[in-house]
Amino acid sequence: MNILNFKKSCIVFLIAVSAVMYSFSAAMAAEDYLYKICVNQKYGFIDIKGKVIVKPVFDSAEEFREGMAVVTYGDKTAFITAYGKPAFTKRFDAARGFSEGLAAVRINGKWGYVDKKGEMAIEADLETASNFNEGLAAVKKGGKYGFIDARGAETVGFKYEWASGFKEGLARYKKDGKYGFINKKGETAINADFDSADDFYDGYAIVMKNGRYGLIDKTAVFAAPPLYDYISRFKEGAAFFEEDKKYGFVGSDGKIFVKPQYDGVSVFSEGLALVKSAKYYKYIDKSGKTYLVPGFKFKDAAIFSEGLARVALDKKNIFIDKKGRTIIDFKDKFCFFADFKNGLASGYIQDKNVYINKAGKIVWADTFKENKIEVKKKK
Repeated sequence: MNILNFKKSCIVFLIAVSAVMYSFSAAMAAEDYLYKICVNQKYGFIDIKGKVIVKPVFDSAEEFREGMAVVTYGDKTAFITAYGKPAFTKRFDAARGFSEGLAAVRINGKWGYVDKKGEMAIEADLETASNFNEGLAAVKKGGKYGFIDARGAETVGFKYEWASGFKEGLARYKKDGKYGFINKKGETAINADFDSADDFYDGYAIVMKNGRYGLIDKTAVFAAPPLYDYISRFKEGAAFFEEDKKYGFVGSDGKIFVKPQYDGVSVFSEGLALVKSAKYYKYIDKSGKTYLVPGFKFKDAAIFSEGLARVALDKKNIFIDKKGRTIIDFKDKFCFFADFKNGLASGYIQDKNVYINKAGKIVWADTFKENKIEVKKKK
């Protein structure tokens, strides 16, 4: 559930960049991570210091995965290295990023997999192909879904209406319009009794039964019973739920610790959750008490990420710390950002695409020479 509101002119850039940054490997050092930039509707990459590593020449670009990124130019798709050079000469109709050493590619309407040398590791004779997870990939052939290993060998037969990749040892499948879970041997681990189901994360999965949402563990026991209009994944030991258009929080023990009373909420992040009452946002801790300065409310805000939170004041975003102190505040109006991820935040300042660091310094902008943006001192 997204409770944040962005200025319309910022949406396309911020969502694209946020999606890339959200899915980076937590183990990747900031100095090795590359951030996507957009200049004149062309895409490239910079490093954490703002140095252009891959010039913005591509029509689209995905995140780097296992040292390579999927890019498009014209009607062709290719892979590049972190230096912006072609990883290999082959071009494809479409492709997904590398996962466990292989990447799904589409050739003449069929999907297969290439290795990092660009050689076909699995023949392109599949109707659909997903990323490899935990050694297996969900693919479609003959109108049914099954699973293959990295050699292309069938490990779970093609008998499902739909199937997802494996997460935490289990994969979702669909049978007769209902969802359940299988293990890697193709054995039914959880019967297809649910109207919908999410992957397992931290030992729990969101499921819907008879129009109500709950959370189950890997033995199909409900950690949170299917009583809610909606429920989120557990994060930091808590999940938010919706009941009669109001939101509250439930713990992994199944007990409600914040009653449904808010008009909007976020998951807990760094010990705090964002909640909305009427038209204002504020932060609460797990006791349900207002955090930061009492009565410190905002018309728009975001969760804490890397120690800072983005809030909206006077037609712009500022960043605050957990003591409520303003850390970054640009003098100009119409400054809108995504959250900090891996040390930088992307955004717009007066219609310029920028990246800023946690000191409030602009490390990259699409027109440096015209950039006269000023930053207020910390309060």
